[in-house]
Order: sequence, then structure tokens, then C-alpha cells
Amino acid sequence: MYALQFKDNINRGTRLLFVDDCFTANGERAINVFKKLHRLYGYTEKVFIEARVTDILKNQILQNIPLQMVSSMQIGVECGYNEGLKKIRKGLTVEQLFSALEILKQYQFDKHCFLSFIIGFPWETMEMINKTLDTIELICTKYKIVCNLNWLLLLPSDLWWEKEDFNIHIEEDMFDNLLWYANSDYFFTTHPLISMEDIIQVEKRIGAMQRQGGTVAYRRRIGNEEDYIEPSACSE
Repeated sequence: MYALQFKDNINRGTRLLFVDDCFTANGERAINVFKKLHRLYGYTEKVFIEARVTDILKNQILQNIPLQMVSSMQIGVECGYNEGLKKIRKGLTVEQLFSALEILKQYQFDKHCFLSFIIGFPWETMEMINKTLDTIELICTKYKIVCNLNWLLLLPSDLWWEKEDFNIHIEEDMFDNLLWYANSDYFFTTHPLISMEDIIQVEKRIGAMQRQGGTVAYRRRIGNEEDYIEPSACSE
């Protein structure tokens, strides 16, 4: 509530962004925040939140917050197959994801949210990547929910300290290059099982989804600007 008084100084819109990626972890607190915002501002202030699949399933968040107050909601899924979700310790399964999507649809939040996925984890082969693409394609076809897809950017993290287990040999000084994220050498070093041919196959499949009306957004972060596949239109 305190932050809202400064909103007009930095933003002419009427949207408030919650940067807390655990906002829905405490369901009672999250619901109370929405109740207080509604009591003070009605439906004039809209918010962006991040939510988790497991919280949607257990906390009855969507059942207790006004749809009119949510401009958009991001839900991080990352992998589209159970083995990968277990490896990244996501704490959910594909089956739970689709149960949460049914709740999103039931309470009409499906048009107000987007899901984020990552491909190219160090252990991933094209077979595994295709499993994630299969999940994305099903979501786009059945639910019409925007799926935002990105290649993994390996940053200092738990996975960073395990990188040599996957025969990845890079040091932190690589980040001294301001364009490290677009560097082809960095990409193929940190994606040891992926070739340029694999990238092309992924992009052909994404392009086919988009041409068929699939709500998948993708942008390649390496190579030349003219090589990019533009993301399809997606809701705010």
C-alpha cells in the first residue's frame, strides 16, 4: 500500500508489479493483500504477480482474488517432463501442472497468465527438449495460454557449481563481456549436447506451432538479429 503513493512518479499506467516470486506461497497473506488493495482502490489498480503451480493447487488463491484486479500472472514451469522437473528440484509434476491449468481455466485466469519454460539444460538431448515442446504444444492447443520459451542461460547458481559434471568449462570472467548472452561460443559450451542443427529443428517446430495459432513466444538470443524468430502476440 505504501508503494502505491509513489506510482505516478515512475509510471503513468495503473499497474503494480509484485517482484516477489514467492507471493503465492502464503495464500492467506496474498489474499489479504488483494482485499486491502480492493478496499482502498477498488478495481482501478491492477497488479502483476508471479505464482507457483503448487500454490494454485493448495492455497485456493485464484478462488479468492478478483480477476478484475490481475493484469497478468507469470507461472514458472521450466521443464515439460517429470525427469527434468525432478533434476531442477522444481517440486511439481507435469500432472500437477495440468491440474493447475484446469483451475486457471475454471476461474478464467487462463487469459491473464503466461507460463515460462526453459530448454537446453546441460543434460538435455533433443529427445528431452521435444518432451518440453510436446507439453507446450498441448497447452497452446488445449488452453490457449501463452507459453514463453527460452534457452537456458547458465548463471552462477546451484547448477553453475555442477557445470563440470557436464563437461562445461567456463569461468566467471566470461561475464566481463557485456554481450556474453549472445555469444555463440558461450552458448555451445554451456549446451554440450546441442548443435546448430538442433536449434534449427527446435525453431522449425516452434514456427509450425505459431503458424497454427499456437500461443508460444520465443526469441533466439544468439546469432544475428535477422536470424530471430519473432514471438507471437501475447496478452499482457
